[in-house]
Amino acid sequence: MGQEEEVALRAAEEEYRRTVRLDPEYVLAYNNLALALMRRRELAQAGSLLYHALSLAPSHPLLLSNSRLLSSLLQRKEQEGGKVDEQVKSEEEENRGRNSMEASR
Repeated sequence: MGQEEEVALRAAEEEYRRTVRLDPEYVLAYNNLALALMRRRELAQAGSLLYHALSLAPSHPLLLSNSRLLSSLLQRKEQEGGKVDEQVKSEEEENRGRNSMEASR
């Protein structure tokens, strides 16, 4: 990950943290924060956030999908020593579209 991307990711992370402080039940903010953390390979913290979001919305398809992604990443990290970057980046791009559609509802 380049320095520019790292800076942008940390800025996004801070915005999502601010959002969940303002609206502790906004599950998409937890989801997006978890994705940012996954991108930075902070998988344990991402898991905690997804777990909390699922406690608020247990059947939310995006949360369920990203929980499966996280589980897959954790397994792969164990097996390969941590090449998770591209899969998370791809999932982030896909989720941006999903989040836009959900926000417009």
